[in-house]
Amino acid sequence: MASLAYADAMRDLKFNSCLETISENSELCLSTDCSDVSGESPKSFDAPEALLFFDWDDTLLPTSWISRQGWLNEDGGLDSVDEVSLTREQQVLLQELEVKVEQTLLTAMAYGRVVIVTNALEGWVETSCAAFLPGLRPLLDELDIVSARSTYESLGDASPTAWKRRAFADVIIAASDEMEDSRPNIVCVGDSMYEHAALSAAVRGMPSCRSKSLKLLEHPCIRQLIEEHDLLLQNFDQAVAHEDHLELEVSPEML
Repeated sequence: MASLAYADAMRDLKFNSCLETISENSELCLSTDCSDVSGESPKSFDAPEALLFFDWDDTLLPTSWISRQGWLNEDGGLDSVDEVSLTREQQVLLQELEVKVEQTLLTAMAYGRVVIVTNALEGWVETSCAAFLPGLRPLLDELDIVSARSTYESLGDASPTAWKRRAFADVIIAASDEMEDSRPNIVCVGDSMYEHAALSAAVRGMPSCRSKSLKLLEHPCIRQLIEEHDLLLQNFDQAVAHEDHLELEVSPEML
């Protein structure tokens, strides 16, 4: 665990136009690009018209933590919501996460359309939400939920990266006509490297897109996931408004 002073410093990170402070002082910034092909600095994004993709497992739902409690079956699913018995401590942690996730999604919704894209089978998001984050269900009903695996595996795609790439690309293409800005502002939040690779592949043939990739920890405990959402909430505005491509990664030392 990082020292209190270091953790506070990480939480107070502020983005400038080229994210120089983050690049020099933390591991959060993987790469940035602050100019377009013309050599001019592009304008920042102000209108609430971004397209924001969120993963579900280990991004919004603490799936690895849930698995460690022994609640999932051999296939990684739930046999019955009624079989989940929570201690008081577990209830408190899940309720705390539920509040943070709701705040994150509401913040994202203020910027545009939010889509949950998962490689889990269709129905998993709703079932697991009802079991572990039930207070979040009304908000989920307002969002689009795409099971990339259920949609694209039957079409011949065999890899998780390919499923997400096709899901991202299809949603981006469908939404582009409705965006007033000629540069679609695409944000992806998730824990797996393959989904960020999928985003890069999805926009490769779309030079006008500005993609922002926010990578969280893989296999976080529930406390880490709560703290990650704290960090997201403090820096989300700057990341979404950043005027060009962006790749950020949370490291354990920041939490």
